Amino acid sequence: MSQIKIGSVGFFKGKNLSDEHRRKLSESHKKSIASINAIKKAQDACRGVRNSIATEFKKGIIPKNFKGRIYHSLGYVWVHSPQHPFKDARNNVLEHRLVVERHIGRHLSREEVVHHVNETKDDNRPENLIAFSSKSAHVRFHKSPSNVRPDEIIFDGRNLHLKRILMAGGLN
Repeated sequence: MSQIKIGSVGFFKGKNLSDEHRRKLSESHKKSIASINAIKKAQDACRGVRNSIATEFKKGIIPKNFKGRIYHSLGYVWVHSPQHPFKDARNNVLEHRLVVERHIGRHLSREEVVHHVNETKDDNRPENLIAFSSKSAHVRFHKSPSNVRPDEIIFDGRNLHLKRILMAGGLN
């Protein structure tokens, strides 16, 4: 006698089931789906996942306290910028890229990479940002900053505080 595993494709195919049996299977399936959804909600709550902003945006309602900044789960900050040429599908752009673009006076290309000096991804002060012409230059900078040629650095915010001091009247 061959054994058929429950859950295999086509287990009930061709079987004549009574209406009562079909009803019981349907209720059992609904309960299992409900318990799976409950488990997912509990896991999201433990991880701190918040869906309220995304849900409200999908409905077309922008919350009154929305400042135009969205915090990504990896730590980056996204800014709503529908006019930007390199926006994503939701019209958002990474804030650190916008900060560098403001300082250099042009848009960064897709190949250009922005690095956070203190490795804090939501610290988007210009003094904390360096822009590289390529991903390879960025990787070499992580290994050894001396491996990067000066022409590969588009913007170096580490020098900004010195320029501001000098413009304000020098060191006293």
